[in-house]
Amino acid sequence: MFGTRTRGEQVAALEAKVALLEADKTLLKEKLGLDEATKIVEVVVGLKQEKVALEAQVAKLRQQIAETEQKSAQHGADTEGAIDPTSDPRELMARISGFAEKIKTQNGNIVSLEDQVNSLYAEREILEKELGLSDAQEIISMFRSLDAQLVTMYATRETFERELGVSDASEIVACVRRVSSLARDIEREASFRK
Repeated sequence: MFGTRTRGEQVAALEAKVALLEADKTLLKEKLGLDEATKIVEVVVGLKQEKVALEAQVAKLRQQIAETEQKSAQHGADTEGAIDPTSDPRELMARISGFAEKIKTQNGNIVSLEDQVNSLYAEREILEKELGLSDAQEIISMFRSLDAQLVTMYATRETFERELGVSDASEIVACVRRVSSLARDIEREASFRK
């Protein structure tokens, strides 16, 4: 990895990599309120489950709409159950009352369907606003990418801790600067001895 690079180039590359990893971690914390890979995975799993539930709700809504349309079509073609104006007034009132109840029930179903659709759109808008995405596959892909970046960042951090004895970015930068300064001093001494 560092074969033909000078120590200064190696240090600069490490500093840049650390800065990118820290920026990614900060962005995750700011945008998602999460900076641990396991928590992000939990959120993704929750989103998958929510997606399945939302798809089930949409399917149920579509089924209810189809049933309502089918019933409406049947009622429009049926003359059975039509009110005979020569019937007994009490019987007419009872039938009208029954129709009124059916209308209330249908109106309640329509309101419920509208509420469910509005809820689905609101949830989708929240995803779009907070993550810039509303498609479940895009969100899953984003979280997988972030998880991979976090795994890399933590592995790099562990390597820094193991190899340098420090893992804090500012300590690593200070250490690299000290090494870089020492390398420059050594190069200067070597050039004076020539």
